Amino acid sequence: MPEASQLFSICMPTNNRVESLKEALPDLIAKIRKHKIKIFIHDNCSTDGTENYIDDLRKDYPYIIYHKAEKYRESDRNMQRALLMSDTKYRLLLGDHYILFDNFSIDIILKSLNSHQNFDAVILHYRKRLMCR
Repeated sequence: MPEASQLFSICMPTNNRVESLKEALPDLIAKIRKHKIKIFIHDNCSTDGTENYIDDLRKDYPYIIYHKAEKYRESDRNMQRALLMSDTKYRLLLGDHYILFDNFSIDIILKSLNSHQNFDAVILHYRKRLMCR
């Protein structure tokens, strides 16, 4: 497997939202694929087939790092765990039900992050929020 980006990654907490992931992840992967951006998914003990879906998706996009918690924890802890999984300098916390703008450009973000500036935060806008059940 070719080397993944060590500069920027996406951290995604999830819990029982496999249907949202089926919409959000293919769109996200299409936008980041050429840069081999890692997606760190922390699953808060889902029981809806999330693990099987992610296993299938990793066959096509091997830069997904997945961990399933043994028991449910509050959602703030799930977000924290997703962020702590990452080994990159910069990370984006992205909800499992968000889709980025169609004109989202990882090229622009990486160019900015590769500049000689240090950033404390980068703010991105979402195109839409998927309906959650």
